[in-house]
Amino acid sequence: MVKYLVNVDFTDKDTYEQVPKGTELDITEARAKEIISSLGEGALTNLEEVKEEVKEVAPAPIPAEEKKETKEVE
Repeated sequence: MVKYLVNVDFTDKDTYEQVPKGTELDITEARAKEIISSLGEGALTNLEEVKEEVKEVAPAPIPAEEKKETKEVE
């Protein structure tokens, strides 16, 4: 099972439930492909892929000794 974020409102064909935009679904890749083929490429976002992209792009933390103190100016 893979976590996906729903980007469009839709009715699930199996359960007839309304799935609102912003819902996180834990579904199989096969089911995700069905939804994407029916609703379009941007219908779902794979949250696991997004997490990996964020890890790759996120800057490394600054060591404590290199942090500069800031002073408030009045």
